[in-house]
Amino acid sequence: MNGARAGSGIGYEVRMFPRAVFRVAVVTAFLLVSTAVPIQAEPNECVPGDLRDKSVSFRTEDDVQLSGLVLGSGPRGVILASYLKQSYCDWLPLARSLADSGNQVLLFDIRFFELGDPRMLKDEYKYDLDLQAAAQELTRRGATSIVAGGEARTAAAAVLAAPRIQGLAGLVLVSPVQGFGGVERSTFRQVKPVLESLTVPVFIASSDAPMSNGDPSFADSARVLADVSTASGSRLDLVSGASHGVELVKTDAALRDRVVAFVDEVQLKPWYERFMWPMTGAVLVLGLLGALFVFRRRLKDDGVGAVSGDEAGQAFAAGHNDPAPGSAR
Repeated sequence: MNGARAGSGIGYEVRMFPRAVFRVAVVTAFLLVSTAVPIQAEPNECVPGDLRDKSVSFRTEDDVQLSGLVLGSGPRGVILASYLKQSYCDWLPLARSLADSGNQVLLFDIRFFELGDPRMLKDEYKYDLDLQAAAQELTRRGATSIVAGGEARTAAAAVLAAPRIQGLAGLVLVSPVQGFGGVERSTFRQVKPVLESLTVPVFIASSDAPMSNGDPSFADSARVLADVSTASGSRLDLVSGASHGVELVKTDAALRDRVVAFVDEVQLKPWYERFMWPMTGAVLVLGLLGALFVFRRRLKDDGVGAVSGDEAGQAFAAGHNDPAPGSAR
């Protein structure tokens, strides 16, 4: 009796095994799909109607969900991180220009971007994790070369995240600060030592206006950081006026053009663009050699190339010695 029960139990387990495997497969497939498909975000109310379908969301490694827009496509990625609420829309003039120039641009809001949000202090301003997550999102979308940019504290965060960004090609720092942190001094994080260790070009832009309260200005910080940005191609761009942060780029079309030119210069070109001119030159040379070969073959086939030098000289002399037609001998 016990043997019969044991046998029926084994038979039941054998029958149920395919169902268990099927359930595991379904759950695994669901998890894979859910992680592969980006989180669809509700667009910020500042987003224009023609861009509302470009909204995306992604998560940081400490599980904070962030929202933004992606403009353009391709292997050349650009990150533009805002600092204040809704200000990622202020990046749109620059983002559109960068996308028109062939870049895939992700502009987004950092964590807890409401001023006065108590979570900012508790979180110790981990904005570098936000920049890192944005870079990973661009990489997932096919970017192989990335320029990371931000304003004020997110500019500093771009520097801190830089060593962890795959395919980093350069940095764009607008009105950067030299560091940031929580209330405790021990949490304050300096940007300068990290910037000194980087080998990618850095574009630093700032207003040259002094601070009204006598504190060090954004221009002062920009100069300090520019002094340690020794990579070839780095530059400091001080602009007249009182605008700071993203407003500086939003209101200055000439500065936007210079940023786009910098990004185009430092971005790693796709292989077909890098080898386009050498390949074009090689094709032209081969075409010229082929045409010359065909021309010589035709001359030979017509007998022109078979005449020796002596024969050519005799023919030339005979032509000069022959009297003109109708002349008296």
